[in-house]
Amino acid sequence: MKASYFFLLLVLAGCSGLEQSEQERIRRMNAKGEFIYREHDERLYPETPPPKQRYREKYPWEERR
Repeated sequence: MKASYFFLLLVLAGCSGLEQSEQERIRRMNAKGEFIYREHDERLYPETPPPKQRYREKYPWEERR
């Protein structure tokens, strides 16, 4: 009885890695790279002005000094 449980555990543990490696192999086969073609000085968003600097309000304990 113990031998059958050990054999079952051995089979299940041995097969789990095969499935994962098969998925990785398929993923590498399906992967492809493509170039991004852009024109000179192409912008995706319009130019925005630089942000204005804002100063935070003082906390009550900072005003006492």
